[in-house]
Amino acid sequence: GYVQADKLQERGRSTARIAEGLLSLAFLFLFIELARKAPADYRDVKTMWDSGELEKYVTGDTDASAGTEDVWTEYIQKELGFSCSYPTDWYVQEEDGEEGRLIMLANGSSTVNISHVKFESEEELEKNEGLLQLSMPECQPEPIRINGKDFKRITTRRDYPVAGGGTLNVKQTVAYRLDRDLLEGLVIVIMVPDKELEEDAERILQSIRIER
Repeated sequence: GYVQADKLQERGRSTARIAEGLLSLAFLFLFIELARKAPADYRDVKTMWDSGELEKYVTGDTDASAGTEDVWTEYIQKELGFSCSYPTDWYVQEEDGEEGRLIMLANGSSTVNISHVKFESEEELEKNEGLLQLSMPECQPEPIRINGKDFKRITTRRDYPVAGGGTLNVKQTVAYRLDRDLLEGLVIVIMVPDKELEEDAERILQSIRIER
């Protein structure tokens, strides 16, 4: 009984560490609020954290986690002119904020976070592009094309400590496209600790289509 309880407690602590890492990345990469006061999107995501919704994404405790493998469907956001494909065993959540829109796709602790963000000036856009690059200072952004659109991508692997010792190796990818004419951007943050899901996450990224 005590051994099982300790295992459950250790799992809960590990889950919390991963979730906190996801949350902090969401604040840094997706909401682009480090240079602003009173970020409204912070409160939206903090509410999800307090309610336990974000932890469900991390633990895979959702109805979608029991879906059929290798079956893909399409997500379409007509207002943004955006679409992507994703496996049916991934969970999808969409959130609106004052600064843009966040689309979260998750399978267990593996997540693809897609954020449409708006900027008040070109200076702000450039400042936040610098923040994106500083998030992984050991890596240089590489130019990539996704369905005919130019993006930049940064990829690395990082170890997160887990309760009871040891680390969890997470593949982190940030892909972004910033439009200086429209003063808006699309930022994709991918965190995958499960190597079996790395291919799914990459296919989701490569399936992204922007109509405008």
